[in-house]
Amino acid sequence: MNNFLIPPEKIIDGINLALQYSDSLYETSSELFNKKNFLQSTPLAILSYEEAAKANWLLIKLEEKGGVTQEDWKSLRDHKFKLTKLEKNNLEKINKMSNAEMKIYLEFQRDTFEKISEKSKE
Repeated sequence: MNNFLIPPEKIIDGINLALQYSDSLYETSSELFNKKNFLQSTPLAILSYEEAAKANWLLIKLEEKGGVTQEDWKSLRDHKFKLTKLEKNNLEKINKMSNAEMKIYLEFQRDTFEKISEKSKE
């Protein structure tokens, strides 16, 4: 018996939900930004980034073939964790990639969530 809050077979659903929510926040943030309403646009852009980071973290859990425990989920509710630790882990992973792996990674990023970020190894 496991103690998973999200079992491995449900992680893809969680990734999709996080990406959809991130996209929704991004769209609303963009609309507000285009109306020069920067004060309201900025926190939504940050939340959009955090949701995209959550999706990326869930992808890591999927790669590990594990589920998400209550303790794991608690860490995801911490803004500092999502904005710093996840970013540090992602950068470490990117820096270890070969050029071929980086190309695949960038294609995946563009195919799955082009609106959120344009990334490069540089």
